[in-house]
Amino acid sequence: MNKSITFMQLVLTNDASRIEIFRKNKSILPELKLFRSVDGFNISETRQNLSEENLQYNCLAPPGMHPNPKKLENHKPKWGTLACWLTKYKALKWQVQHKIPYMCFIEDDLLITTAFEEFCYKKISKLEPGVTNIIRLGKWGEGYITSYETSQKVLYNLYKTGIVMPIDDQLRVNEKEYSCPKETPWLLAVHSGAGQRAKTKVINNL
Repeated sequence: MNKSITFMQLVLTNDASRIEIFRKNKSILPELKLFRSVDGFNISETRQNLSEENLQYNCLAPPGMHPNPKKLENHKPKWGTLACWLTKYKALKWQVQHKIPYMCFIEDDLLITTAFEEFCYKKISKLEPGVTNIIRLGKWGEGYITSYETSQKVLYNLYKTGIVMPIDDQLRVNEKEYSCPKETPWLLAVHSGAGQRAKTKVINNL
């Protein structure tokens, strides 16, 4: 297999600060591509993406709530969480559709360092279908690496299961991951808890 990695940043394109972060990263990694994120502030757009992907929406509660029906029933997810789910799903789908040998996708609040590209190339050997489906870059799923073969498996699992948890929890629970949460050479450009997802509205109905 071709060992080339396609690098992508999932960017909320109507946010000038996120575009600037992307530009800084692209100056370090010129081949970095911009993948437009689903905008959780735009409810009609998010609904449309959900409909177009023909995904079954069940809930978006963290795994710890699922054994407790009362907590599960009272959980109020936000449109930004759904938009994030759809964006990462669409990125994986794009890889499969275009038969991309290896893909690394990262969120738009990360500033990579000059060591990032080499770091990712050293990690792709960890991807073995049936052994490891996905490499998690960062504790909270700020970035991932997949191969074409493993991405097909991940995408199928997501589609089959439907939307049941925030995407990073769902990947952690359902996939065979290789995790490197503390060593990835990047910096968080936005303070924890200050992301755009938390500022979106609560999902009252779909």
